[in-house]
Amino acid sequence: MVERTVERFGRVDCLVNNAGQDFNAPVEEIDPDDYRSILELNLIGALAAMQAVIPHMRRQGSGSIVNVSSGTTKMILTGSAGYSSSKAALNHLSLVAREELASDGIAVSVIYPYITETDLEKNAIGADEHSMAGPPPGIPPADPPEKVAEAILNLIESGEAELSVVPRRG
Repeated sequence: MVERTVERFGRVDCLVNNAGQDFNAPVEEIDPDDYRSILELNLIGALAAMQAVIPHMRRQGSGSIVNVSSGTTKMILTGSAGYSSSKAALNHLSLVAREELASDGIAVSVIYPYITETDLEKNAIGADEHSMAGPPPGIPPADPPEKVAEAILNLIESGEAELSVVPRRG
């Protein structure tokens, strides 16, 4: 994908790592194989995509990488350890990469959306066994994807290290 982008446009200015899958299970029931699968997608996939664009951005002297994390990394929610720990690792990877790549003109940023109106929860590993009748008490309603997309664009333009998408109130 990166090579085709460079062939067609001559450069790659921005990467948004937005792929991810949720994982619902209490810690004692986390299947190690399922956990490896989540880590592969939520963390290693983002790393591989970053590694694919970094040489191009370095040659250009500029670029923006935004890694989509989760507001769950800022909370303690039972049943979310598999997912939130994979995203917490992405946070740290991103912020270290930010320091390493700053002198090359590459801004690496992390965005922390809270609940977004997507099928993330429906497609979660463990969704059938550990689903709840609704969000836990006190959890705000989901934000539309457009709100998160706008926040990502603002982060690309500002180059800030981190941005939390403040949940709307019901």
